[in-house]
Amino acid sequence: MPVNHLSEVERVERQLASVMAARPRDEGACVAALQEAVALTRTDADAGEVFYLPELLDDLAQAYVGVGRFDEALQTIREAVDAGLAGQPDSRCRIAEILMRAGRVGEAESIWNEVRADTPGDVWLFNNAGLEYAAVGDHVTALAWLTDGMRIALDSGDPERLVPQLIDLRRASMTELGLEADDLQARAVDFHAERERDSRQRILRTAAPAAGTGYRAATGPMLVAWSWFPAEEYAEALARWPELTEAGGVASGGRTHAEYCRAMQVKLAEAADSGATRVSIAPIRVGDFLAWCAERGENPGEARAGYAADFARTRPEQLISWPPGRNEPCWCGSARKYKKCCGAPRTGDHDEY
Repeated sequence: MPVNHLSEVERVERQLASVMAARPRDEGACVAALQEAVALTRTDADAGEVFYLPELLDDLAQAYVGVGRFDEALQTIREAVDAGLAGQPDSRCRIAEILMRAGRVGEAESIWNEVRADTPGDVWLFNNAGLEYAAVGDHVTALAWLTDGMRIALDSGDPERLVPQLIDLRRASMTELGLEADDLQARAVDFHAERERDSRQRILRTAAPAAGTGYRAATGPMLVAWSWFPAEEYAEALARWPELTEAGGVASGGRTHAEYCRAMQVKLAEAADSGATRVSIAPIRVGDFLAWCAERGENPGEARAGYAADFARTRPEQLISWPPGRNEPCWCGSARKYKKCCGAPRTGDHDEY
């Protein structure tokens, strides 16, 4: 492969990363960089190994919205959907969102209702529709969507952890309409408070170092460092400590590493919901961990929390901060954007997570 060919893909990748990370962001520069990346990905198989076309098109559509080029945004997001853009809610909702921002509310309404007919139990649909209607000042319609979404979330036990956001969104629309909090709002507040208490107790049981290890909780903002096995260490960890696969744990049933990371994502969100203002991940390298345990006379099967605490104290620069930005690389090391990886809305049955 000619060197100049590889360097062209790398140049476009570096340029796109630079303009997307810039603060403040130059939307015009983002449009130009994304257009170039899209064009290269459509014509070059090697670029297709670096970029994912549906995601690029989604980002380009959003950049067009940022500069007010709504017709191009709509054409591009439709191309993204046709190319296989997936997510939750249904990717057609991205078209509806752009239509709303372009002032074409009637066209958007048809899409919202069409998706609702197809996925009546998707709480993300109701959340997103409520957000968009509130953004255009239609709080009556926003409240109707958010109310139905809240009922779905509460009746299902809120596996998507959207109740806190729905509480805030409903409260804002009700305030705009001069309405007092209703029974549904009170029920949601009580539900969230109870789950926070339960989560806090789980964190105290599973994340705090064991008694007698000599570690003391710091005063000030609550720091939680969670132990986690990177992909290259995961198989060895399961082989050495098969108890990790027991029911109730993040590796329950011998999950794949991707499933294990998704289960970790739930635990990290619970920690944040419970008041931990600084949530971090301590990556466990099996060799280093065993050496640390041998030096201190610790049982490796029971010392991960203590190791994470010591890791946070002695090597804070090596902690993985959580959560990353939506467009930043995912914390799990997959090289995908957080919003398309562990930060994506979950689907399926999550109760065991």
